[in-house]
Amino acid sequence: MAVSIESQVKYDGNTKGLINSFDTQSSALSGNMFVVINNNAFGVDVQNGVFTNVALSEGDLMMLDCSIKSVDDGTDALITFDVSA
Repeated sequence: MAVSIESQVKYDGNTKGLINSFDTQSSALSGNMFVVINNNAFGVDVQNGVFTNVALSEGDLMMLDCSIKSVDDGTDALITFDVSA
């Protein structure tokens, strides 16, 4: 099983560090690599992962294309979905 995340985010002060994180990573990031929570009714959580791409994407405004691959550390699930109502 493989879990990959593809996203495009606005390039700003909150995300500019992602390029450096991609360039300097030497191992998987553990703990909250990718988290989405929607009104406590739906959520996605990837605990451990590596960036496989972070690239500038020009358009009407500057964006970042980000790719992440979930990795197994032997203690956490590759991905967790919360669908509580």
